[in-house]
Amino acid sequence: MNLALHLQDLVRGTRIIKTKKELEKSDFWTKEQLETYQLQKLQKLISFCYRHVPYYSRLFDSIGLKPDDIRNLEDIQKIPVLTKEIVRREHANLFADNVDASSRKIKKAKTGGTTGMPLAFYKDSQTRDYAWGAYYRWYNWMGIRDGDREAVLWGSAIVLKESWQQKLKSHFVNRISNTLFINSFRMSEKILPSIAEQLISFKPIILRGYLSAILQVAKYFKEHNLSLPSLKAISSTTETLLPIYRDYIEEAFNVKMFDQYGCGECNGMAFECTAHKGLHVNEEHCLLEILDESGNYCYDKPGRVILTDLDNYAFPFIRYENGDSAILKTEACDCGRSSHLLKSISGRTADVIYLKDGSSVHGVFFTDIFHELGYSNFEYFTRFQIYQKRKGDFICRLEKTSKDLPQKEKDKLKEVLQKYGEHVELEIVEHLENDKSGKFRYIISDIKD
Repeated sequence: MNLALHLQDLVRGTRIIKTKKELEKSDFWTKEQLETYQLQKLQKLISFCYRHVPYYSRLFDSIGLKPDDIRNLEDIQKIPVLTKEIVRREHANLFADNVDASSRKIKKAKTGGTTGMPLAFYKDSQTRDYAWGAYYRWYNWMGIRDGDREAVLWGSAIVLKESWQQKLKSHFVNRISNTLFINSFRMSEKILPSIAEQLISFKPIILRGYLSAILQVAKYFKEHNLSLPSLKAISSTTETLLPIYRDYIEEAFNVKMFDQYGCGECNGMAFECTAHKGLHVNEEHCLLEILDESGNYCYDKPGRVILTDLDNYAFPFIRYENGDSAILKTEACDCGRSSHLLKSISGRTADVIYLKDGSSVHGVFFTDIFHELGYSNFEYFTRFQIYQKRKGDFICRLEKTSKDLPQKEKDKLKEVLQKYGEHVELEIVEHLENDKSGKFRYIISDIKD
């Protein structure tokens, strides 16, 4: 891992290794130390934006805000929330006027675009340093050392084929970083035996990748009584790690899962430690606010995620609403770290189902129902998906296994679901498709408001 990081720092002009060492020193800072550090970074960023980012210059002048008005972390609420619509409209004005877009330290990026047109933006090397530095600090938390074997279930090019130069480069990077890369976009029952053979032969210390891909592999290992005794940790990403899936994967591999949270606009926002009491916010890198619908801070209940990337000076995101919903805990973690804890990430605020009583719920609501009905062992279905076109009505789709769900169980499940919906349909399907970005969506809603 270190050699690959050294090469990345050299070629891309980053300082990931240096930043990781700095973050290891701040890992057990007190809350006061973390807040002081955050405030210093925030004040520096606000001052820079006022001088060099046209959008913020105009915004601050329009509300009568001067950089010196930011005297504590709560003062950030004086700044209006930045929405995706504003980013699209003000794209050119959000790019700093003293930054060279052609520099090797500036990287073009975009979101996945699962709810519309992808959002384009830029990242400088500093924000990548802190995101990746925290990511590899997290490896330390999991007990993973530099150079440990890593298996990755990830997606590769679908529309555009890789050139031989790109393939050679990927092969070289994977070799020096001791990584086995498996294309999860082409995963099927047909190739699962081959994937299992590769994993068993490779003996990975950590397995990471798309949750839906890990789930498929876990199911195959469990059904065929296979094991990976070398494995120390599993990490899923891109999809919400629902409790029912965490339990199933941990049972299949007899190893703990470690959750993480990030988004394309900021990356490396929160990580789970060995206490497994929540995800530690990467406070050296981002300032995270969880707000209720009235715009007030909220704790121990779901709220809108509002983030500030403290390190991106090329294209600053200040009080940006990324569309996710999460719960911020008030209690501290047993591990001794002082950083705030995210109890859970519910998913995107758009990913809710409206019940017949007018209330809205996320995917965990349905996994709790399946658990209470005794469906946690994936005997009859592996994944579920709830689709809604009209409030109060929904379709529950189940991805079948080789064992059919008995009619008695179908009737029982539908009877329970009908307590929460006016019109409920139950569909048993062979396969539930991932979206175009490779993510699997448990909730699909066509409700526009």
